[in-house]
Amino acid sequence: MNRVRTSLPVACALVALALLGTPAGAQWSVSTPLTQARQDPAVVEVAGQVLIAGGRAVNSLFATVDIYDDASGRWSTASLSVARTNLAATSVGPYALFAGGSTSFTSSTNVIDVYDSGTGTWSTVTLGQARYDLSAVTVGGKAIFAGGATGGPGTAVPSAFVDIYDSSVGPPNDPLAWSTTSLGLARGNMGAAAAGDCAVFAGGLNGMAVDNVDIYCASTGTWSTTTLSQPRMPKFAAVGVGTKVYIAGGLLNPGIPTDLIEIYDTVTGVWSQQFLSSPRVLFTATAFGNTIFFAGGTPNLGAQTPVYDVVEVLDATTDTWEPPMSLSQARCALGAARVGNKILFAGGNTGPSPSAVVDIYEPEVFVRGDTNGDGTIDLADTIHGLSYLFANGPSTCLPAHDLNDDGILDIGDPIYGLSYQFTSGAAPPAPFLGCGLDPTPDPLDAACPGHGSCP
Repeated sequence: MNRVRTSLPVACALVALALLGTPAGAQWSVSTPLTQARQDPAVVEVAGQVLIAGGRAVNSLFATVDIYDDASGRWSTASLSVARTNLAATSVGPYALFAGGSTSFTSSTNVIDVYDSGTGTWSTVTLGQARYDLSAVTVGGKAIFAGGATGGPGTAVPSAFVDIYDSSVGPPNDPLAWSTTSLGLARGNMGAAAAGDCAVFAGGLNGMAVDNVDIYCASTGTWSTTTLSQPRMPKFAAVGVGTKVYIAGGLLNPGIPTDLIEIYDTVTGVWSQQFLSSPRVLFTATAFGNTIFFAGGTPNLGAQTPVYDVVEVLDATTDTWEPPMSLSQARCALGAARVGNKILFAGGNTGPSPSAVVDIYEPEVFVRGDTNGDGTIDLADTIHGLSYLFANGPSTCLPAHDLNDDGILDIGDPIYGLSYQFTSGAAPPAPFLGCGLDPTPDPLDAACPGHGSCP
């Protein structure tokens, strides 16, 4: 992004200006449906692609992998080596790894399907123990596959087994790149996420809900433990933002759904809390920058009805809730992943039937100060901003006008820009001199259906 300075007298001479209505920008779209409607798929992003793998529908298990390429917007398909559900997925370097899973009511697999995004090829390696309902997190170049249960849903035995793939040692087919350890307590269905340089494995099921939390920090290579305020078991959601892990919803003993979000700071070790609008299980959580999206779900783990279409939005920077949004179809047991400037919400269960729907949410990116969207920040942007304010001039991206980032468009914004350009005043806050999201979200962010200087 170029920065051009001009004389202040010329700038003042060019002022002319009035308010235009907020442009409406559709940030949601419905993509091509999955090739097979299913719930509980494993969803992961690697190298600009989202892979949606496995899952189930009534009594059917699937090996299907639907692959979305962000650059082209096109879909393709592949297959896992074994049809299964309740598997775990994570990515490290160019690899997406799909581990374990239930292959029948009484059995699980130790297979890890490995997708190499660099070559577009698939291969397999194995876990140290066959299991399903395991959790997968990547931190510090290590993919960690923790806990789960051996057997199948009808013969489940909780597992403490942990497989660790260290990508710095070699590719996934190098035995020396793998090691094993154990959790402090055998359990499956944990909430797992990475924040900072730590992976957090929280709660889970060991005959009943447990409050155990195991933490691995890559910088020290050590494990530690702490506890949740209440035991928590399936199916809750976990997501990491900055140095904090958010552990949301799920079931408390004896199977009561909760709206509680427990927040663990991996640097300070301090816990805090937030709350969803209602208790739920079988929902998904993902983050875009410092904003967390909690989507779908149901209050009833067994019947999986009613199902929700709500997407609750938490600003992790300010710890405040933004206005909720909606999926195109109410459902639970869906998966989600961020790729580029998009979040995909895929599959799930509508209550009566599995879903093939893929909702895509695309938060708007912009450059603060580039009000005319020409890729250069100069006097023309100040003139454009004044024209919008006072001469009924057009705008395609209101947050680009908010130079002082106070969430209000007024004369203070062009003054801020002029001060920066001509009197060595402070630079506008991020995103500046490059496309990005607003790190301090406000209602103006919804009024940017397109910014010419951003893809």
